[in-house]
Amino acid sequence: KAAFSEMHELGMSTSMLIPFKDRFYANLGYVTSNANLEVKAPIAALKHTLHPEISGNWYVERVNASSAKDEFLAFMLALAPQQHHGITLPINVTDAQWQEQMEKHLCVKIEHDGRLAAIAIYRINSDFRASLSDRLINIRHMYWRSLDARTKLFGFFASHRDQVRYISMDLPLGSNFYQWFQNLTDPCETRVGINAYMVRVVDVEKAIADLPAALDGKATIAITDPFCDWNNDTFTIYGQDGKLTTKRTQIQPDAIATIQGISALVYGTLSIEEVEYRNWVTISNHQVRATLTSWFPTMMLYSTFRF
Repeated sequence: KAAFSEMHELGMSTSMLIPFKDRFYANLGYVTSNANLEVKAPIAALKHTLHPEISGNWYVERVNASSAKDEFLAFMLALAPQQHHGITLPINVTDAQWQEQMEKHLCVKIEHDGRLAAIAIYRINSDFRASLSDRLINIRHMYWRSLDARTKLFGFFASHRDQVRYISMDLPLGSNFYQWFQNLTDPCETRVGINAYMVRVVDVEKAIADLPAALDGKATIAITDPFCDWNNDTFTIYGQDGKLTTKRTQIQPDAIATIQGISALVYGTLSIEEVEYRNWVTISNHQVRATLTSWFPTMMLYSTFRF
């Protein structure tokens, strides 16, 4: 309760964590989401990206990741919220923390007509004493503005095929990564991280404010939260001009929800049907069910920064 109160005082609307034990945090209102997908594939399967017929002036630069903090984080902040849900943006990381995290990592920057178009932070396990089969490029973070930029980025990694056998990537769960490769001679190795993220709404009003609304409408929900008294109220949610807003009300609710139910909807971890099945939300208005379904689609969370 002390932690939730401090989050609330600091203006934090949501909480996301990697649990040491999911049952412990579930008892505090957290909802299990998903972990990342880890993929390992032969780097030669990216050979087709080496010489694409792409117009424009392209420039590739490789630098130490320790020197790319500001440029990488600015690019990530510009692209990640539109591409992924629930991502961690370490905008307040200190230089010392960045140096520690990026030790022995490299950064490749792809520019198109003088503008940064793609960026990736990676590490090469290419010890000359290791056999070719043990040599690996591990990409920790990567973002691109366009498919051409993605092709150029993959082409850079494909250029290492004579020295490195495999490439590994940390991807959003459900990614159709097979489309990126051609002529796979070895099967891709995939695994899902053991520790799935857990999420929770700390402040209902702030968590819902400005979320995208697929259609106009409204829904009134009575919420119960045993750990955050400020959430124990009835809220009317409005969808207008593509965004959600909310305010407290005393009118009869269309639905009743636990904080787990609201957290699952805000983060997109479960469908309306699943949330109802768990008795986290009880809806008495059929039209409101359709509205909530459009406002809160299921989405995969994705975060490459461990915390």
